[in-house]
Amino acid sequence: NMTTLNTPASKRKNWIDWMKSVGMLVIIWGHAFPTGLTSFIYSFNVPLFFIISGYLFKKENSAAAFFKKNLYTLVIPYFLLCLIKDFSHITKYWNNFGELINCPIGILTGFHTFNDAPAAKNLWFVYTLFILKIIFQFVGKKNRNMILLLLASLGGAYFMNLYGYNLAWAVTDTFAALPFFMFGYILSDRYSACLDNFISSIKAKTKHV
Repeated sequence: NMTTLNTPASKRKNWIDWMKSVGMLVIIWGHAFPTGLTSFIYSFNVPLFFIISGYLFKKENSAAAFFKKNLYTLVIPYFLLCLIKDFSHITKYWNNFGELINCPIGILTGFHTFNDAPAAKNLWFVYTLFILKIIFQFVGKKNRNMILLLLASLGGAYFMNLYGYNLAWAVTDTFAALPFFMFGYILSDRYSACLDNFISSIKAKTKHV
């Protein structure tokens, strides 16, 4: 999330930068350096990413501003990284349109793989994040809307798990990711000052230790 990049140094919240750094490191660690701790890392690394993203999310004044901002920070990077990751498949089936088309269709629709062709793969979280931002940009932050969103998310996740649906699809991944994003969003919207005061008190105590 690029929200704090242009914030003056005096107004930046260092603890958020540290949280983002930790979130990125554990995601990279879990994917690139599998160890005995991988299962433990997977239990919190992606939820932490969505909590931080929700905390940093700010509604834009217009739909045009929203889509323009996310075009450069999410959409374009998503497609470029997917094409880089799937480059070997694309070159392998360059002359076989029937096989070749599965890859871009999967990338466009957010499937991890599509007809056994690589697609979004582990970049699904970028696609899911974009969906979440669309939801929170246009649904609003009334308590009723938040409750309905949470119920829909938990209900969707429950029934998919109950009936064994594992679509490996960024759209259905939204069911599981939304509560974490919402938690971060509510923290920022309603308890940001309390959280800042809490962090400041910790900093003040550690200086005297």
